[in-house]
Amino acid sequence: MREVGIYIDEKKVSVAVSERGKFLLSKSIVLPEIKEGENLEELKAIIMRIFEETSVDTNKVSVGLSGKNIIFRLLNLPLLNRRELEAALPLEAEKYVPFRMKEIVWGYRYKKDFHNHQIYLAFLAERKNIVENYIALFGSLGVRIDTLESGFLSLFSFLVSRKYIPSNVPAAAFVNFSSTDMEIAIFEKQFPYFSRYSKLLCDELGNVDNAKIMDEIVLTFDYYKRKFHREITPVLFIAAAKELVDTAEAVKNSISQEVKIFTPAEIMPEVGFEDFEAIKAFSLVARNIPRKQRIFLNIPVAQEEEREEFALSTLPPLNPLLIIVEVVIGIGLLGFLLFRYSRQEGKAIAELRKVTKNFVDNYKEYKDIPYSQIKKSDEEYSEKIKALKEADSLGTAIHKYLDVIASALTSGLWLQKMDIVNSVRGSFIVMKGYVFLDDGIKERKSVGDFLLNLRNNGFIKSKESYVNLNLVARGKLENFAVTRFKIEIRSKNDRL
Repeated sequence: MREVGIYIDEKKVSVAVSERGKFLLSKSIVLPEIKEGENLEELKAIIMRIFEETSVDTNKVSVGLSGKNIIFRLLNLPLLNRRELEAALPLEAEKYVPFRMKEIVWGYRYKKDFHNHQIYLAFLAERKNIVENYIALFGSLGVRIDTLESGFLSLFSFLVSRKYIPSNVPAAAFVNFSSTDMEIAIFEKQFPYFSRYSKLLCDELGNVDNAKIMDEIVLTFDYYKRKFHREITPVLFIAAAKELVDTAEAVKNSISQEVKIFTPAEIMPEVGFEDFEAIKAFSLVARNIPRKQRIFLNIPVAQEEEREEFALSTLPPLNPLLIIVEVVIGIGLLGFLLFRYSRQEGKAIAELRKVTKNFVDNYKEYKDIPYSQIKKSDEEYSEKIKALKEADSLGTAIHKYLDVIASALTSGLWLQKMDIVNSVRGSFIVMKGYVFLDDGIKERKSVGDFLLNLRNNGFIKSKESYVNLNLVARGKLENFAVTRFKIEIRSKNDRL
């Protein structure tokens, strides 16, 4: 089966075709100036032309993006298991990227450091609107983007797989000079600890400034050694376009004679590549690069229409009365939480369990429940809420926290239980619940959005409260797969 890799930067589009991992052909076309996903009609015409000239017949492609658009960050987290890591990562990453998590597409590789009890994460991201533009562009050609990654990091792995860069080098610095760009990264045992893109450094006359480039590389070495407390300088490898071989040689003579230099034509001499863009395109579909060495961006899937009702695939269509019952359950749950806190736990639990059991086990019977009975339950719980809000005997702002929680709820998220704990060590709120959206990724995102809504709330911030995610995991509710969670709210002064 033929596989197609396409590398896109602001200068050109390059495509490489392989069959069973063997190179077949490549094609590059220079672009008009295209910035960050704009001028997509021109890009579409060029990709159509490439497909026609290479006689490519495929319904999916692997796409690589330039370092100009890719955001790279190295994150440190405590030693966590995989499940805990997936829950904590979006919350941690948002501190270090210039966009909200819902605005980006991202992926990562991680490396565990048991000696220091931490995890290193090589985190890649791209703005979601740009990725969605590319998805729409290829989709209009009847082609699906299968994988999406960094062309620069893919090139490094390709050179390792071809043994141009030894796989056993303790630390390797890799620089790629194209005609106008410079990318540099530092790897330890093929794991990226640093990666940065910049325009090729030039002097006032527009000529390549070798001195500035050497300073930049040396400063990168110093940063790496300082940041990670390393004593050994990484071995430097340079992939240089043929017009920049002199610059690469100047760097080699200045820094170390151990520096290795590659030109496009030296890599796979049987092909005689003219530029690194084509090699990056081929590296995207090279089968001798292990998947564990790649960082794939999570390609967004088409979003379903928003549903107002709690719809399960096996349930009959919900009628208006059933939607009213949902409202009653929601009010009933909040009433139960408040009522329990007022020490009338037994009756509230019995009422809540009765309503919940009817909803989950006997949903077909709701058409027979009189509206007057539903209205009466609604009024009873409303009175409980009103009474507790008016009472100030507790001397806390607990009802304000509950208002915040209610306003922070996200799509498909349900609270099963909430404990308001008062002890000699302080007071705090513990929430347990689940999300059902029939999609594990969407459910985790809903939990993350709920957590962020709480953390970003003005009242929570004014109280300097801590909002911590203690658990997020897939589980079962009845016969349906759901995502369970546990969240805790604590005040800075140990009193809510």
